[in-house]
Amino acid sequence: MSASRISPLPTWIFNVPYAKMIDITVSSVLFVDTGITWDNEQDFQQSKWHAGFGFGFRLYSPFQDVMRLDFGFNRYGGKQIYFGTGNTF
Repeated sequence: MSASRISPLPTWIFNVPYAKMIDITVSSVLFVDTGITWDNEQDFQQSKWHAGFGFGFRLYSPFQDVMRLDFGFNRYGGKQIYFGTGNTF
């Protein structure tokens, strides 16, 4: 998988009572992914490779490490929306 991450907005810093200073950052990401799965040697063929691409947003905060919202597409017109938390990329 190949990806590129950009931070289009500056980091927001807030002074919250009893929590001190907190910062929130929003970044965007573009990605391309390709792969193949197979059960046996005969299934490993060039025509079975699949690829997709998409974009997403990341919200970094001290409350939840990162929240991700991704929009993915494939060459057949399929679409997928993904929401997740935790830092994997």
